[in-house]
Amino acid sequence: MTDMDLRRYYDEFGESEWERLDRDPVTRMEFENTTDYLDQYLPDSGRVLDAGGAAGRYSLWLAERGHDVTLVDFSAEQVRSHARRPRSAASPIA
Repeated sequence: MTDMDLRRYYDEFGESEWERLDRDPVTRMEFENTTDYLDQYLPDSGRVLDAGGAAGRYSLWLAERGHDVTLVDFSAEQVRSHARRPRSAASPIA
């Protein structure tokens, strides 16, 4: 078992977590594959809980498509990062 402080660990990612999914071809593919999956299996609109949503890349993507999104994350810094995003329609909760 580790004594790692998970909250501090994720807080330290800060803005880099938002950028992670656009960093290189592999992470861009992760985003594309995940959004393709969500697009295939979610209804066209509705309520979505993005639990562990970090900086909210997926929350924003869902909100832009008409979903009522609530973002919840262990890291208050990640939630603040999401709340600073322009056009952020998702409701963040720390």
